[in-house]
Amino acid sequence: LNTIFLAFRTHCEMKDTLHYLADSNKPVVFPGYPNLDIIAKIFFFVFSAEMVLRILAEQGQFCCGPSKFWNVFELVCLASMAAEQLPMENAQYVLGNMATFRIFRL
Repeated sequence: LNTIFLAFRTHCEMKDTLHYLADSNKPVVFPGYPNLDIIAKIFFFVFSAEMVLRILAEQGQFCCGPSKFWNVFELVCLASMAAEQLPMENAQYVLGNMATFRIFRL
């Protein structure tokens, strides 16, 4: 479900970028997507709750167990989601499209 959301959001952002590039006389104004931002926040909170529950359930095995590298990778993915949620101006363009990194999670 998250992958479908990432694909749709990337499609919308790329479509706007291509329209901007085609009409270079227009000022740089990218429309916001408040509904997509809300859905992204929901995914962030769900994945954060999942990570907290896994850390509590696995305890020491989370950092030292057989899946420790996978757990670190998922923490990095969660950190990238957190960075996208920061209320910075043009954070998406400063940080780049970090959603691409999360697709590797599949």
